[in-house]
Amino acid sequence: ASISGTYNFISDSEIDTVGYFYENSFDPSVPGENLILTDDDGNGNRQFLIEAFLEAERVYVLVVTTFDSSETGTFSVSASGPGAVDLNSFTPSTSQPITTTTTVAPVLSALSGGLSSAAGVFHRPDSHDEDAFYYQAIEVSVQTSGMYTLTSDSKLDTIGYFYHDSFDPSVPENNLITVDDDSGDISLQFGLEVYLQAGNKYILVVTTHETQETGDFSVLTNGPGPIELTSFTPSTIQPVLACKYNNNSCLMSDNY
Repeated sequence: ASISGTYNFISDSEIDTVGYFYENSFDPSVPGENLILTDDDGNGNRQFLIEAFLEAERVYVLVVTTFDSSETGTFSVSASGPGAVDLNSFTPSTSQPITTTTTVAPVLSALSGGLSSAAGVFHRPDSHDEDAFYYQAIEVSVQTSGMYTLTSDSKLDTIGYFYHDSFDPSVPENNLITVDDDSGDISLQFGLEVYLQAGNKYILVVTTHETQETGDFSVLTNGPGPIELTSFTPSTIQPVLACKYNNNSCLMSDNY
């Protein structure tokens, strides 16, 4: 991409397509390596919709495949975002022969949390600087690499931001992998589907669609192994300022 930002990749085909999105490179013999996220039917009509944050001038790989094995046919991919995206087909190299793997039963995990006036605030990457949103940061780690889903359950209209390595609320674009608003099975809830690598640290940030909303939520997970979910207070390199209104005037403050 020519400009850093959030981009959408959508398939259009008579085939039931699935999209896998990688950073840096893709080796078909080790398809879990460098995998960021995947989607099956996010665009409806059996077509994928991948929403990912791309850094300018960085290489990413989109792998288009099918839901059923050995299917053939044509497809098209459209991309949209803040800048131009170059899409070039290529044949990747492989480091070893491709072998089959054994499917394991999914493992369920959950965590309960809440957003309140005592919680931290940040500016969502897609919001105005004066808007403040309560959030809860949750460290995510697994012992088994694979695809995992993380969904919210709340009376609030929740949004989930997913990061690798670390999260700083004063620079919420840093380390952002993906974000979701309403893809969960429950109305107005996020549903994230991401590849988690054992030994790596990830951060899930739960926040809301509207500013300064408070209430309880739960995070439900599903994947090939248990997920450790730990709430924590992230450090920040600078104060997070937002509007406090006085007689309809906006006063920037870090005191909420």
